[in-house]
Formats: sequence, C-alpha cells, structure tokens
Amino acid sequence: MENILTGFFKGFGGTFGVVMALATAVIIIKIIIDIKDSKESRKNMPRMLLEYRKYLKKHEKYEELTLINKYKEKLKNNELPKELQQRYSIEVKRYIHEEYNENGGRMTIGVDRYLHYHAPETPKKQVQKGNKEQQDKPEQDNSKGQEGQDGQTDPKNDLS
Repeated sequence: MENILTGFFKGFGGTFGVVMALATAVIIIKIIIDIKDSKESRKNMPRMLLEYRKYLKKHEKYEELTLINKYKEKLKNNELPKELQQRYSIEVKRYIHEEYNENGGRMTIGVDRYLHYHAPETPKKQVQKGNKEQQDKPEQDNSKGQEGQDGQTDPKNDLS
C-alpha cells in the first residue's frame, strides 16, 4: 500500500512540477510580449497622433485637436510630450487568422492598435467645493403671498 501511495505522490508531484514550469514559461513570454508592445507603442504613438488629427477634424473634436496641434512640431520629430503621454494610450490587440488558398491553409498573426483618449480629471477639491456651495444656497420660492429671503413680503403683492 505504501508503494502505491508513494508512486501516486511522486507522479502527482512530477505532473505538478511540469504544469508549473509551463505556466512560468507562459508568464515570462507574456511579459516579454507586453514589454515589446509597449516599446513599439511609444515609438509609433507620435505618428498615430498625427494621423488622429484627421479623425478629430472630421468629427469636430476641437479640444483634443488643439492639444495635438500644440505639439505638432514635436510629434513630427517623433518626440512624445509628457502631457500627450498622460492623456493618450495605445491598446494592442492580437489576433490569429487562418486563410485558405489553393495550396491549403495558412496561419497569419495580426496586431491592431487602438488609440485611447483619457480626459483630464477635475480636481476633487473644486468639485466638492461646487457641491457645497449648491447645498448651502437655500432655494427661493417667489410665489405670490410668500415672504422673500429677508423676511419681508413681496412689494408687488403687498395690499397694505
């Protein structure tokens, strides 16, 4: 009985070790691909932003367009300013596509890159301050026969 249990645990340990080694290899490969994609994205982002200007003009998004036009010369020199780097990011999607032709199937790997705009966040203090001011102001109801804010009656409705 001990030999069976010993053999089972050795087999289980060996299988677990192989699975962990494969998982580690996959994780390392994934990290390398992500680093490569981010490096390529940083390199290609100035060109993508210059192309993105056409889309912004077509869809009349002038706020973003003025921001990109501000740094147009730097983008032409393939430099990416920090302000644009903070507001834009590139999402990389990979796909595998199988094409069929007369000689048989062929596997192709493709990459799509999408440019995303991240609007600047409004400072929380200003938003909270604006909310407090709205809460502090009493609502005024200037209906007929009701008193105003200073406790006096409306002169138009005063009959005395």
